Amino acid sequence: MTPEYDVIIIGGGPSGSTCATLLAQRGRKVVIIEREKFPRFHIGESLTLFAPRAFRKLGVYEELAAANYVRKRGLEFILPDKSKKIYFAERWKHEPHLPTWTFQMARSKLDQILLRNAERHGAIVCEQHAVHEVLFDGDRAVGVTYRPLGEGPSVEPRSVYARWIIDCSGQSGVINRQLKNNCVNDLLLDDKISIFSHWTGDFDIVNSEDELNFKLCVHENRKDWFWWFPIDRNLVSMGVVIDRHSVKNREGDLEQLFFRYAADTPFIRDFVTKRNLIRTEKFRSVKDFSYRSKRYYGNGWVLTGDSAGFLDPIFSTGLQIAFNTAFRVVEILDKVLDSQVNASAEWAEYSATVDRLYRLNSTLVYRFYEAGIDFEKVGSAWYLLTRTKWATPAFLIRFLWHGAKVIMHPPSVIRSWARDVLFGNIQPGNRIADVFLVLAENYDALRQLRLADQKVREHFVELEV
Repeated sequence: MTPEYDVIIIGGGPSGSTCATLLAQRGRKVVIIEREKFPRFHIGESLTLFAPRAFRKLGVYEELAAANYVRKRGLEFILPDKSKKIYFAERWKHEPHLPTWTFQMARSKLDQILLRNAERHGAIVCEQHAVHEVLFDGDRAVGVTYRPLGEGPSVEPRSVYARWIIDCSGQSGVINRQLKNNCVNDLLLDDKISIFSHWTGDFDIVNSEDELNFKLCVHENRKDWFWWFPIDRNLVSMGVVIDRHSVKNREGDLEQLFFRYAADTPFIRDFVTKRNLIRTEKFRSVKDFSYRSKRYYGNGWVLTGDSAGFLDPIFSTGLQIAFNTAFRVVEILDKVLDSQVNASAEWAEYSATVDRLYRLNSTLVYRFYEAGIDFEKVGSAWYLLTRTKWATPAFLIRFLWHGAKVIMHPPSVIRSWARDVLFGNIQPGNRIADVFLVLAENYDALRQLRLADQKVREHFVELEV
């Protein structure tokens, strides 16, 4: 089991290619084992303002800027009775050197550029190779077994070894499939199903300073919603996110379900009736997609991106989390590979940071759904205060304490904090993030109280029997 590589990376998506590029830049011997042949279709095309800075660090900013057509300048909420525009530029108007727009492009194009960039920096890329399992020596990950898909189904599995394994395999979660009960559904968020595709046709994409080419369109039931945004000059990504309870026992295929919901959603119902609108991809669906891991790292292995967890896509934070976790993992691994130390304190900090990010964002998403996806209600401290069940008075006091710290600052600062929380760009010192973290802890406590109450009831039932 002599290590052939410093690091094996499972998956060549954004987190995998980012890890590979940065490690290869540092002289590490890295291999990416990727199941698909790039370019390939993938959903999740919308990015937030982290992207320009991340792409500059990876050395692909100019290449991506040349390939990108649509400039995303923010988000427009469209509800049945009102709408709200939120611009990135309002966050940075006092800092003109920072970007006011981000990329919005097909993932097939984005991921291809990122993967080839990793290859240029010296990472070995094995496409159409499927990892079967991670190999362990005791509790330490030492390698993987894989099959070259191009050699037919009868080919025997092969093994390759490394000093560390980074699982960037996305929702397939290679390591989480092996670790018992490590991947859990986010208990705060209901199960959802998304149905999506791409469309082209006779429509014009406007890239002006005041145009927001991202529409979040809320269904009349105030629970379900559509995304609509262009990803090229005449190509639009469109999909619906539906509560699974809404579609229970409903008849019809994905296409019928999609158009049934489109008929009751403002902006979308008008768009789907445009002349010469042509669907360029088949309808696809994803279900049960809010989850996170209990352990994000172990002896010789670590999870990044969607392998670590995934959130409801309402605020497009998935890719930001993928890049942020990848950057941090490389910083830690670079030290570990040099000194052969455990770096347990840094891994523990990584785990705590990632878990806090998922919990905070899932709380924000939950409150949006609870408020009927109404931005005004979620932005109201009074609404949050009166519509929250408090596990103990201590949580209420902490909520009021952190809320008081928020309102002591100028409105411009409060608005910038709110936008950072909304788009997942949470920095230290963000007081609104502190408020939502208190809410997250409160929901955890409520859950524990419900579990304890359920055990008591079960105990008395047993006594009666």
